[in-house]
Amino acid sequence: MPWTTPRTWTAETLTSTLMNTHLRDNENYLYDQISASAWATFPVSWANLTVGDGTNTGWYAYAGKTTFFRILFTFGSGSSISGSVSVDYPYTAVAYGTTLQVGTLKMLDATGNLYKGAVFHSSTTAMLLKADSVSGSSIIEAVLSSSVPFTWATSDQILIHGFYERA
Repeated sequence: MPWTTPRTWTAETLTSTLMNTHLRDNENYLYDQISASAWATFPVSWANLTVGDGTNTGWYAYAGKTTFFRILFTFGSGSSISGSVSVDYPYTAVAYGTTLQVGTLKMLDATGNLYKGAVFHSSTTAMLLKADSVSGSSIIEAVLSSSVPFTWATSDQILIHGFYERA
């Protein structure tokens, strides 16, 4: 699938077709540019998330200074969250503002419910996880915590993927 120049979204109604064309398809294009054999694992380090006996795996690949990453964490019986959750980059990032989204977050409740969110640049070494939340008639980003977007338990999963510029 070819790269599509993203739209400016000025005075447009955001539709799933536009999101798929300008976000999902372009992200898939970027991932397709990296050979599957180029992915390597990295040790995932969390703040305010205790791994315990959970499974914790991170993969990264890069093209030039663009680093792509994927993280999968599955809660075990000894896993817990104690505050706002952040995770370290595989490599140091350039200094961005803290409003820059660098990835996509999916949270799978063991009961089968899927929740979505985003991963934001927090510092040159860490990313902050935020869950989509409804506030009145708006969707906002709420900091991931022990009860947001749900109360975490064994077999729940956090899935992250994205990319950023290495320092």
